[in-house]
Amino acid sequence: MVERLFFSVLMCVYNKTELLEYAIRSVREQSEHSWELLILDNSDNNRENTWKILTQSSETDHRIKIFRNNENVGWAKGASQLLKMACGKYMTFLAADDFLLPDALTKVKKAATEHEPDVLWVVIKDMLHHIDDIFCLTYI
Repeated sequence: MVERLFFSVLMCVYNKTELLEYAIRSVREQSEHSWELLILDNSDNNRENTWKILTQSSETDHRIKIFRNNENVGWAKGASQLLKMACGKYMTFLAADDFLLPDALTKVKKAATEHEPDVLWVVIKDMLHHIDDIFCLTYI
């Protein structure tokens, strides 16, 4: 039996390529390996440069899956499209101009495994608060 992915990292891209490769690399370099990165290209100009970066990334790592809209549908609708395709037990959004620290998913997985919450909210610090098996606030 194939084990279910733990994380789906979802990214909507709209004409931002300056830090896109860095954002993707920050996911690829995670110490936790049970993830998929779903990226939706919502660009309407700068399309070819964005698509080239996404294509190269998906060709080097099978966990990166890329999709393209014919027009910009906005972040909310794009995120909804990605959520429908996500396979992970937990989902997170990552902006195309943001990044994850190398052990971010490992720390989140530890908190999720220990407390099995339905929702995890993560901010940066070094504490863990657990409330009623429903909501887990993790500081990393």
